[in-house]
Amino acid sequence: MFEGGGMDKNVLQKQIYLIFDREKILLVNNTIPWLVDNSNGDKKIIYDHSNTLVNIYMELQDAELKKIFFDNLIFLFINEEEKLDMEQINQWEYDFKSFSSTGALIFFTFLQLGFKDKIVELIKTRTEHSKNKGWTNMTFVHFLHDLLSTGTYLDIELISSLLYFSKNQINGFSSLYADLINSVQLDLVNFGYEEVKKGILNVNIEINRDKEKLVAIFSSNGFDQKYEKLLKEIDDYINTNSTIVTSGMIGNMRSFMEDLATDLARKIAANNNEQIPEDKNKSHMGNIRNYLKSKLELSDNDNQLINKYIDVLHSEGGHSFMANVEYFRLAKNIGIEIGLFLLSKTNNLNLLNNQPDF
Repeated sequence: MFEGGGMDKNVLQKQIYLIFDREKILLVNNTIPWLVDNSNGDKKIIYDHSNTLVNIYMELQDAELKKIFFDNLIFLFINEEEKLDMEQINQWEYDFKSFSSTGALIFFTFLQLGFKDKIVELIKTRTEHSKNKGWTNMTFVHFLHDLLSTGTYLDIELISSLLYFSKNQINGFSSLYADLINSVQLDLVNFGYEEVKKGILNVNIEINRDKEKLVAIFSSNGFDQKYEKLLKEIDDYINTNSTIVTSGMIGNMRSFMEDLATDLARKIAANNNEQIPEDKNKSHMGNIRNYLKSKLELSDNDNQLINKYIDVLHSEGGHSFMANVEYFRLAKNIGIEIGLFLLSKTNNLNLLNNQPDF
């Protein structure tokens, strides 16, 4: 039925609007089209209309039809006005939901499809568009109340957007509705606060400061921006809470250290108008390490530590890092401290013309 090859614009729009009509009819007849399922111990939203829309979109093969699907949902979200039965509203109780907005359906469909950025943008657009005359969407608020009870799909950006929406709701119907909005806002700020705390736990403040020092030195002495870029990408990777570290990331960290040692040695040599001595019995990196040991006046213990760290990041020694992200976090942190140590020694010995203060 939903094969992209047999679908045209008119059929697609009829399917979308039929689903939306059913959503509205259920709502005005006091039937909620979603439910919170707790049968397996973890709460989740079951939303058949949204699942059907997701399936329609996923079956579309034509880019133009996908755009039509997208545009129709965007238009409805921004322009639809919720119809309310004032007589029923006056008799309203906390669990009464006789409203007619498709905002919750569109919101959840975009979330399920992975278009979080788009729904964040739409909430802002709709709220700004309706600010002067007020935008009250009881259906959406009730859905948020249920979604928040599951703790799913929430991050700082989405929480901030939903808080913005809830703070601009106009309540002219019932004090109980005001209580519901307050409850939703409290849940949002509590979830947001927990996300902030989680983010802090994933950051070592002292290491972060040392990383910033390292980045400042790179910038002041004309080092390639790739070093700063890699350090940021590594942090982003670690903070995804992934349980697996790929060999590619291990390789990137190894390249970071080897390239840094090579670039530092070349800068020192250029500053001194000399060539890096080449011992044919040593590898390229062996000559680089030997030159830095001499110029930076490294002790045997210092040099052994650096050499061992680079060696352990090679493929034959890196497998132990691949099973646990915490090992990789340690590898990154040690790399930052070694990099800062090398550049600090360079600064103290005045081996480069352009010296930062740190």
